[in-house]
Amino acid sequence: MQQILFVTFGLITVAWSVVLWFLLPDSPLNARFLNELEREVASLRPKKFQHTTQTKNFNWSQAAEVLKDFQAWWFLLFSFVISVPNGGTTSVSSSPQQLP
Repeated sequence: MQQILFVTFGLITVAWSVVLWFLLPDSPLNARFLNELEREVASLRPKKFQHTTQTKNFNWSQAAEVLKDFQAWWFLLFSFVISVPNGGTTSVSSSPQQLP
């Protein structure tokens, strides 16, 4: 019974993702449901609160800075320590136990 539920909800999720892929705009400038003024306001809103710059260029000095940062290594360690047992528990707990 559980397998039917997993397959059913999985198929619903996949179908909904296909619908959203085609209908959901990738930016406010491409949103068909907004008029020109709403598009302009929606596209300027993030810029009002953005205090950093975003670039597509890879900066090696920033990569070196992250490797030297103690907090970044702790964050990586904590993420790994939390994710590994959680992933194993999730994978094993949903399957029924098979006794020899």
